[in-house]
Formats: sequence, C-alpha cells, structure tokens
Amino acid sequence: MTEQELRALFLAQKRFFDEGHTKPYAFRRDALRRLSMAVKSNESALLKALSADLGKPEDEAWVAEVGAVLAEARYAQGRLRQWMRPRSVPMPLLYQPSRGYVRDEPYGACLILSPWNYPLGLALTPLVSALAAGNCVMLKPSSKAPHTSREIARILTEAFLPEHVFCIEGGAHTAELLLDQGFDFIFYTGSAKVGRQVMATAARTLTPMVLELGGKSPCIVDRNLSDAHVVTAARRIVWGKFLNAGQTCVAPDYVLVHAGVKVELEAALVRAVKEFFGTDPSRSPAFGRIVNQDHYQRLTGLQAATRGRKLFGGDNHSGELYMAPAVFTDVHADDPLMQEEIFGPILPVLTVDSLASAIAFINARPKPLALYLFTDNDEAVARVLRDTASGGVCINDTALQLGPRTLPFGGVGESGMGRYHGQAGFEVFGYQRSVMRRGFRPDWKFRYPPRPKLTGFKKALLRWLG
Repeated sequence: MTEQELRALFLAQKRFFDEGHTKPYAFRRDALRRLSMAVKSNESALLKALSADLGKPEDEAWVAEVGAVLAEARYAQGRLRQWMRPRSVPMPLLYQPSRGYVRDEPYGACLILSPWNYPLGLALTPLVSALAAGNCVMLKPSSKAPHTSREIARILTEAFLPEHVFCIEGGAHTAELLLDQGFDFIFYTGSAKVGRQVMATAARTLTPMVLELGGKSPCIVDRNLSDAHVVTAARRIVWGKFLNAGQTCVAPDYVLVHAGVKVELEAALVRAVKEFFGTDPSRSPAFGRIVNQDHYQRLTGLQAATRGRKLFGGDNHSGELYMAPAVFTDVHADDPLMQEEIFGPILPVLTVDSLASAIAFINARPKPLALYLFTDNDEAVARVLRDTASGGVCINDTALQLGPRTLPFGGVGESGMGRYHGQAGFEVFGYQRSVMRRGFRPDWKFRYPPRPKLTGFKKALLRWLG
C-alpha cells in the first residue's frame, strides 16, 4: 500500500465514523459477531500460522490466543447494551431542577499496533474492545510473526469493510506512516523503547493512547510455605515462566526466594521442568520456539554472560530456534540476567533473607507489569500489596490474572499506562461525556450580575447546596 493509498483509507475511516455508522448498538454487536465467526471459521489456519511463527503447541495456542479472543468477544456481546447505557448521576440541590448523566462515546479512528509474542490474541483482543466501543480501526500486526499477520489480514478483509476495520501489514516504516496520520486514539503493545517513540509521536497531536509494555516481573517465594506448597509453587512458576518459551510479557522474570526454602524450591523447579517437558525438551510437543535469530542470539548472549550456576538446561539449536528451558541459581543483582527483561526461557533464582529484602529489591527497580507472591501468610500478602507497585498481582499462582474479563489488565510507570479487557477495554477506547440538562424555569435572578455581596451565611449555604 502506497502512502497515498494509506492516507485515503484513513480519511475513509474518518468519514465512515463521522457519518455515524459505527455507533448504533446493532452495528457494534454485529461487528463482534462477525469477528467471532471469522476467528472460529479460520481456527485451523490460525493455529497453523501460530505454529509456523513461534512453534506454539496447538492446545497452548488455542487457549492463550484463539480461545482468549472468542471469550473476550462473547463477554462483550453479552454486556454491550448495559455498557452503552447512559449512567444517571445525582445532581446537588444548587443545580436543581436538572438531570445529569454520563455517556461513553467512541474516539473515532483508532490505531492498534500489536506485538509478535501473542500475535493473534494481542491484536484481536483490543480490537474487540475497539469495536464494542463503536470505533473504526486500523490494525498493524507485527512483521516478526508473518504467517499470523497474513492470516489476520485475510480474515479481517473477508469480515469487514475497509472503512470500518482494516489490517495493514508491514514493518517499522509502515508503523511510522500510520503514526503520522493523526488517529483519534492509539493502542500499542510492545517494548518500552518503541513505546517511548510512539508516545513522543502521539504527543505532537495530543493523541490519547494506551501503552501495554513489559518489564521484569518478580516472583517472591516466602519462607512460610509447607513442603507441599513449595512443590506447587515451583510447578506454577515453571508453567508461567516457560509458557510460549518464556516470551510472555507477564512471565515471572526472576525468583526472589527466602534462604529458608531455597534448596527445596530449586529442587522442585528442576523436577517440574523435567515433568512438563522431559529430560530433552527439544522433543517435547509442549515446548515452543524462539521467534527469530535476533532474539535467539540475544538470549544465548545472556546465557553466556551470566555468572549464575546452572541447575537445569540443555543444548540449544540455532537452526531450529530452540532454546532449552534453563534455571540458574546464585544469581546476583548485577548479573547480566538482571539488567533487562529476559523474555525467553531463562529463569534466574536470587536469594533473600527476608520479605523486607525482597520488597526493597523490587522497589529499587522500575514498576513491573506483574508481581507474584507465594505465601501462606495473610500479613505477607497485605505487606507486599501495601509496599510495592505493579500493574497487577497474582498470589500463589502465575499469569492467570490475565484470564478473567472482570480484572482490568495493564501496567504502571515503565510497564505501561491504561487498562483493557472486559468493560475496562470498552471504556478505554472511548471517553466519558458528561451531560447536564435543565429546563427554562425557574430562572433565579440572584445568579446574574449585579449580585449582592456574599455574606458568611450565604457562602455556607452555597457550600451546603452544592
């Protein structure tokens, strides 16, 4: 698509929105239905594309991508009328007689820039929210997942008019052209580095946006766990860490384990890796692959540079983009593994001597997208929630906080801004429009100049009435 064609399509979407086509309830509900049908009828092709791009196991790809999109669309369809209904608000006596209410209004022409690690789910889940809110959408999936990107473009072309929803493929240059168009809203998922560039571009036109970024999400293992609970904690950490070969924005990036349960946890982590993926995970149908050579080389560089002691890990295969799940212990704060988000199948384990030390370690770093805590102690839960900051928290499990549509998902600080999923997604793709309606009578004359001087009593009365 040429720059001129892109501009023409953008203006067509603006006109389509301005003509009011996307706002009625029936149109929005039908758009959600068409998206669901497009995903369902192309399920096999989408799963094959996800396997080609990331080596995703079919069951994992369905649950985390296809099924997640269908669940999001179904949830929105069932609640759309309620979400769209104007909400009455009480009006103070000073403003009576009057009526006040709040309307959720769509932004207009929206841009979604999606990442490669969950190339279907993280493209179409925000699309569900945008359609439910009544917008037109231009979606650019990641060029690093070309098979999935191609399938998304195909199914959206078949399901929607281009002036309503259009998927444009391309790399960084295409993203730059899109950002220059002047969209009414931008939704970006990806790295903090690119997120800063997107935000800087949007700032030129004061365009509202959501940034879904990442960061090093910590996992605290408290000392008070029983032996059985240590085993469960290890299994859940391994599951969350090595899902999608570690290429998950909310994966536990590192473990902070109390010295009192360190030996037990490390043994349980190794057992869990072997149980899930076997002694040779390269032959396991449940373990994925790294997205490309650049990412693979970055991860092998981290493995080569770490000063931690390897508890588990096998041979890596560059040609297959296979990196064995690896667990390192005795890792310290200045280790190369601790300087950036790992975003791969490498789990560093650090030792702390107290919960206070773990909290201080976390607070000395940028606010993470997720924080995990394994504990049997309610006081420990309260303390971590009170004394830390993160986009989300999951206690005694990992990654599952993304599932419920009733839990808004997003980051804070360097891990992002804005929330989506469920009603939060509907609300973030629009703005709240406050409406006050009054009649023409009575028309109190004391509000107009010239006014008598305000006495102390009159001020008190106004405060009470207002």
